[in-house]
Amino acid sequence: MLVCNISLRPPRLAIAATVAETATAADATTVGAVFEALVDDPASATDILAEYLGEFLSEAASAADSFSTVGAFDAEVIEAAAADSAQDGALLVTYATYDGLATNVVVSNGNRTVLHNVTTTNSGAVSTAFESSGKYYFEVTLQNSTTAQHCLGIIVSTWTSVFSASQLTTNGTVVNLGGSSVIYSNGVSTGKNLGAQAVGDVYSCAIDLTGRLGWFRKNGGNWNADAGADPATGTGGVVIAAGSFAPIVRFGSSGGTTDQMTGNFGQSAFVYTAPSGFGNWPA
Repeated sequence: MLVCNISLRPPRLAIAATVAETATAADATTVGAVFEALVDDPASATDILAEYLGEFLSEAASAADSFSTVGAFDAEVIEAAAADSAQDGALLVTYATYDGLATNVVVSNGNRTVLHNVTTTNSGAVSTAFESSGKYYFEVTLQNSTTAQHCLGIIVSTWTSVFSASQLTTNGTVVNLGGSSVIYSNGVSTGKNLGAQAVGDVYSCAIDLTGRLGWFRKNGGNWNADAGADPATGTGGVVIAAGSFAPIVRFGSSGGTTDQMTGNFGQSAFVYTAPSGFGNWPA
């Protein structure tokens, strides 16, 4: 008769351990016992850490490691999380205003509206947003009342900071408003007449500082009073001198105390569509 002596090996005991991980993400904390210590720093993002019996496991790991326990192997996960994280945010974009020199006027509406509340000559306001290249579109609206010898358009950065008609027509590219609103550039009249001004008129300004050309129109009419002119194709523009330019408005000596102009450089919807390739005038 064959007799066999069989000995059963006792099961391993659970060994309490701590899993320590240095990472850059927030992991949930679990408390309990596992069979061995894990050292994880730093690592690949896709490792799967399973419970391991009987040996010390050391591995370079990352914050994206997942941790699996099959059975009742509790553990505590301690992690140092990084403070930085990606955050969503709105990109703040600002546009030009009449935020520069202002003489004998009241500037309001976020520096977009300029009121000539006196009859003093050489009055106006200019922007600080001087640009030397790029294509820009903006609109200027005549409000409340309007009289002769006003101007709107752009001025070169080297002007003498006096709001006289000669300064604007010599050092700028502007519409000289009045009974006949003629475009001036580089000190001379272009002969292009947009017609008599009136309250409520909206003047569109398309300025190409790369190509050194400018276009103006009133109430959606022909650019530069020329049916063949088109800023989108670069045809029929008046020549702009070299240099950096910024938007400007000027009130003449006969201006009434309620004459007002408001510029829109992209802060609100335009009355008329900007020509293709022309963007808002940046601050």
